[in-house]
Amino acid sequence: MIKTFKFELVPNNKQHSLPVQSAGTASWAYNWALAKEKAYYAETGKFLFGAE
Repeated sequence: MIKTFKFELVPNNKQHSLPVQSAGTASWAYNWALAKEKAYYAETGKFLFGAE
């Protein structure tokens, strides 16, 4: 027999804003690194972050 449990999270406004802020920061960092990668590849034809 397999048992499952369901949970529902109901955060307040302060708790809700922290994950949203973290997602925004992660998105900014990804886009920054992607722009650096594209610029480096356009100049040299090589990948900057080790993917060969």
